[in-house]
Formats: sequence, structure tokens, C-alpha cells
Amino acid sequence: MSPLSRLDLLDALLSGVDVFVFTLRRDRFDLLSVTDGVKRLTGFESRDLLANPDRFVSRLSPGGREEMERLCADTAEGEMPVWEFPFRCADGKSRWFRAKLSEATGPPGDPEAIMGIAFPTEEERSARQEATQGISILQNASAVIFFADLEGKIRLWNDASELFFGWTRKEMIGSAIHTLFPVPPEVIDGMIRTVKTGKMVVQETLLNTKSRGEVDCRVTVSRVSGEGGVPAGMVVTVLGTAERKGLESQLQQLITRLRTIERVNRVIASDLDIVKVHARIAGELEKLVEFDRTSVAIFEEGRDPILI
Repeated sequence: MSPLSRLDLLDALLSGVDVFVFTLRRDRFDLLSVTDGVKRLTGFESRDLLANPDRFVSRLSPGGREEMERLCADTAEGEMPVWEFPFRCADGKSRWFRAKLSEATGPPGDPEAIMGIAFPTEEERSARQEATQGISILQNASAVIFFADLEGKIRLWNDASELFFGWTRKEMIGSAIHTLFPVPPEVIDGMIRTVKTGKMVVQETLLNTKSRGEVDCRVTVSRVSGEGGVPAGMVVTVLGTAERKGLESQLQQLITRLRTIERVNRVIASDLDIVKVHARIAGELEKLVEFDRTSVAIFEEGRDPILI
């Protein structure tokens, strides 16, 4: 039985793992070796890439190749720089990889080589991009929202928080949420313990601001969980209640006025006897008919006609 080559041994060790190991010439970057894991991650057979040594580097973006050239030129003995690069796979789509580079021994007569261990980072980059987008949405949201860790230290302070409280992001990041509440610190510690258990805290309370003093607010605090459901911190949303209370006061005044008008209308309606009004109209009509037949009327300005 022939002994396993170094490459065969690597393939056996890395079987089922999403990773491939490659070796490049340090000067021309021709591919010298690559493990079979490259097929699962890029769609290219290792033997096809080795049959065309320049194909691997040709599938890199210009920026990816320039970064690799820079790292290879600057890599000192014992260093393992990290190279992140997009690679155009067999299906034509570019996917991102991260490789740790180190010096390696090339074939006889060509000792200058670079070895890399490449991992796919597409999912990681997508998750990072989603997280960045989520943070951007929070930062630019019109609602007053900030994030704190489970010790109560503020880690995110959005634009609306700056406008509402008056303190800048630079002033608030790293400070304790306790400073926002005009209550003893033990009260806020108790709130944090409640949130840690997964319960949401909703309360109307006073909050400190930089220039307006204490203001009425409705505060909602809920736990945020990270990967695997592990508690990662707290998100706090704040709604100023002073404006709402002002609107409620105006609405109450309007309701009072409407009820007054309703009572007046009921009084008017009770005094206005429709039957009597109808009888009076009918009586006046009879007088007019009788006058037309036999009577003479004496008219005096400002008074009802007198029938004779």
C-alpha cells in the first residue's frame, strides 16, 4: 500500500468540513495544490484547477488579487495574515471567502510558495450586513430608541434619542441608563433584573433630559436575545406623554362643550310644543280664510292685522 500524500491526508482530515487548502506560487500565483473541498464550495474540480494553474487567480476580482499580492509581499516568517476575497465560482456567482495565509515550501527548485486555508464567509457577511442595516434603521428611526447591555450600559443611542433627551451619542454611549431616571439606582437595578427574566417592563414615569428637566414619558423595556436565545441586552423605547396629555385635555374640554350644547338643545326641545305650534298655524290660516270672505282688516305697522 502506497503511503498517503500530504494532500490526500488533508483531504481525509477535512472531509465534510466546508474548507479547502491551497498553495500558490509566491511570484506568479499559479495554483500548486488544492484540496477536494474546493469542489463543494466553488463548483470547480480540484484536478481541473490544477490542470489550469492560472484559473484560480483569474477568478479573483482585481481588488482581491491586489490585496493578495500586498499580503504575500509583506508576510514575514511566522506570520499568518488574513485575506478576505470574493471568488467567481463555477456558476458565475461571486462568493466571499476568508483565508489564513502562511509561508509554505513549494516543489523542488521553486521553494517560494504561500499556503492558504479558506473558509466560506458568505453567510457571515450577509448576517453582518443585515445587522448593519438594522442598526442603521434604528439610528435613523423617528422613535426614541436606545440599546443597553444587561449591566445597564448604553450601547446604541439613536438620532431621535439625541433630539428628545438633548445628549449626544458621544455623551451617552457607555453611560448607565440609571442616569436617565430620577429614582434611586436600586429601582433601576430591579427593573433590569425583571427584564433579564424575559419579562417586558412598561411604565409611565419621569425621565431626565439635558435642557428640559424632568419630562413625563411612557417607557418600554424588553430583552433582546442573541444567537441561541442567549440574552444579549435590552432595547428601550420612549414616548413623551406631555403632548399626549395636552391633547387629552383639549379633547376633554371639547367633550364638555358638546355635552353643554346637548343639554341646551334638550331644554329648547322641551319648551317647543309642536302640537301647540301646529294648532296656532291652523288657527291663523282659518282667520285668513274668514277674512278673505267677509271681513275688513285694519293694518297697523308692527302689529298683527285686526279683523272686523
